[in-house]
Amino acid sequence: MKSQRKTGALDPARAQRIKDALEAALRNGFDPFRDPRGGKGSCVPEAARSLTQKGYETTERMVRGFLKTQGEAEARGDDHFMPDWDLFARPGAPAAAIRKGEVRRWILTSAQDDTDVHLRFWSNLQAYARHVGAEVVVGGFTYNHALYTAHQTRTAQFAREVLPHLRFDPMDCGPVLFCAEMNTLPTAVRPLSGLTTYAQGRTAVFPHAKLAFESVPEMPGKFVPSVMTTGACTVPNYVKKKAGLKAEFHHVLGGHNC
Repeated sequence: MKSQRKTGALDPARAQRIKDALEAALRNGFDPFRDPRGGKGSCVPEAARSLTQKGYETTERMVRGFLKTQGEAEARGDDHFMPDWDLFARPGAPAAAIRKGEVRRWILTSAQDDTDVHLRFWSNLQAYARHVGAEVVVGGFTYNHALYTAHQTRTAQFAREVLPHLRFDPMDCGPVLFCAEMNTLPTAVRPLSGLTTYAQGRTAVFPHAKLAFESVPEMPGKFVPSVMTTGACTVPNYVKKKAGLKAEFHHVLGGHNC
């Protein structure tokens, strides 16, 4: 007698309902199970809530048990009802705009107000972006030359080369969040100070002329995000005093590829 491959103890119709509920939660911006990606929270309680609302009394514990059983079936090579975690759609990005297997690339850098771009670096950055099919995105930052100058990027003047690429609001770059709204003085000794939790569990990139990188502490077994700065595409332009001279020494022409 031919044996049948098991799909777990659940009735197939019920298993399909749970799978559908989990995948609906993923499309609505809820994170895959035990894999936080900066969404609205775990898809497990959302799936349980949705099923209960439709009249199928379901608890979070039942959904976690379902995932454990289906994961074991998948590992054995049996038929299973594991959801497609790639259906996760980041909040703010319409699910219809996300296609499995689609590849997009960004090169993130920064620019100082009232400062020329480094022409050779900018030319090479543009050539590299064309070669890999990436979009160049620039976050602006300001330097308070005078005592009463407003420290605001939106009203500052930037080099004409970077104007089409400037961003002043947070930008989703795949799993990475570009925090283009963060206007940190280039003389800051530790530009990432106090920002490790700013992106709420996501890897984040901040515009700044000094290169810095930090891993964010996380519980064992959880995704470990990181925070980092970009480097700049503009030439060093600082007041010749202690803070300015130190900042000029640490000024880096660079960008983050993601």
